[in-house]
Order: sequence, then C-alpha cells, then structure tokens
Amino acid sequence: MCYGDSNTWGTVARPHKDAPHPRYGRDVRWPCVLQKLLSDGCAVREEGLGGRTTIYTANPAMPFKNGLHMLEGCLKTHAPLDLVILMLGTNDLHQPEPLPEAEMGHGIATLVELIQAHPEYGPEEKRPPEILLIAPPFITPSAPDARTEVYGQFFGEYGERLSHRFPEVYRAVAEKYGCYFLDAQPLTRPDARDGVHLDAESHRRLAAAVRDKVLEIRAGRKTA
Repeated sequence: MCYGDSNTWGTVARPHKDAPHPRYGRDVRWPCVLQKLLSDGCAVREEGLGGRTTIYTANPAMPFKNGLHMLEGCLKTHAPLDLVILMLGTNDLHQPEPLPEAEMGHGIATLVELIQAHPEYGPEEKRPPEILLIAPPFITPSAPDARTEVYGQFFGEYGERLSHRFPEVYRAVAEKYGCYFLDAQPLTRPDARDGVHLDAESHRRLAAAVRDKVLEIRAGRKTA
C-alpha cells in the first residue's frame, strides 16, 4: 500500500493559483507505474490524498487529511499487507503556524509505531507489514511567471530549508524502527509551475527506484 499525499495521488502542478488540480493518468502516477513494473502477481494499492499530513490537522473542517486518523482504516481495508510505503511530511510544513524544526520526524515516527503495533494487518495476521519510508521531495520557489503562491504557503525559505532535511531525519527514523528507507530527493524534482508537485518524469523515476527497493525487500536484504 502506497500511503501519501498529493504526490502519491498524482496532482499536476497548477500554472496559477485559481487553476483546478488535475490528476496524472495511470500511465504516469508512480504507484500505477510501480504496479506495471511489478507485474508478477504483486498488487499495489494507491492511498494518496492531497493535503494529507502525518499527524496534524491543519484544517478542522477536513480532519480526514490527518494521516494518523485515516491510516488504520486503510490498513484494515487492504489487509493483509506485506509492505506499507509511507511518503508523507511535505504538508506538515503547510500549517497555520510553522512546524518547529525539532518536531521533524515525530509525525512519521508516530505512523510507523501505529503500523508496527498491528500484526493483524500483515502477512497471515502474524506480523506487521514491512515499512518502506520515503523521504519526500524538497520544495522550491515556482517559476518567475507562475502565480500559484504555493511557496509562501509553506513559509518560504524556512519551509524549503526544512524540506531539504527530510532525508537525514527520515533515515534516522528508519534506522530506529527497523524500516527500509529511500530518499526521493535525488530522483525527483518539483514542477516549476508551483515548486511542490512532481513532474511526470519524476513519477516514473520514483516508480523505478521503489521497484528496485521492493525487490531488495523481497530478497531479504535490508539496505539503507
């Protein structure tokens, strides 16, 4: 199961702030491309949602975007699961108040703890699913002619700096909890139209890297 935010759902970057949020087709979205690359009987479940955080409720009118509130229901829906892939954290930087730097990693660790506490959702209901923790892409200012205002919603340079810390923070969480780890940042780039959402090529490159990591997990090689 791929549990993430708009970059798992497949949001296409908007050229300006009033444009709709279209979605990439199945031929582009990384979980769907992953399914094609793992076509030997592996079932990949998409669970992406735009605006999803790890454990924070940014908008009380939309509590379902709190990833902690939804995670166990998704685990039960798709059980039994061999592997849960988590790529969340970007929207933790998009709150009414800036996320304290010291809290980075707390949200994703809470989700890991929830998964590991539920062996009933894993193989043969005897052990929890394995977890692949993906450090999310960094954010960046949009192109000069774009009018999305997204960068400011993530607190500008402060949010950008924190987004570049995801790899070191998430690697430490993965090591602490015995998870697998993948850094999406060398593989992906934000679309210049808004500086947050992945372009199509990034989806394809991420899918290929996740495929390789899944094959490692199947072979029982835990590599960082």
